Amino acid sequence: MKAIKPKIALIGVGKNNKFGHPSDEVVNRLNALSSKIYRTDNDGEISIVVNRKGIITKINKCVE
Repeated sequence: MKAIKPKIALIGVGKNNKFGHPSDEVVNRLNALSSKIYRTDNDGEISIVVNRKGIITKINKCVE
């Protein structure tokens, strides 16, 4: 079975959420895969621009 190796990971999570998301295990796995991690609790609102070929052309962070 082939493993999924995301280049980018977007984690939508509230600051200081009571569930402790994302778990350290998830973040560690993504880091081990050298995924670029974007988190709404740290980076604020995140928008991703994708062209007609499905290629990400821009990622914007809006930190308050």
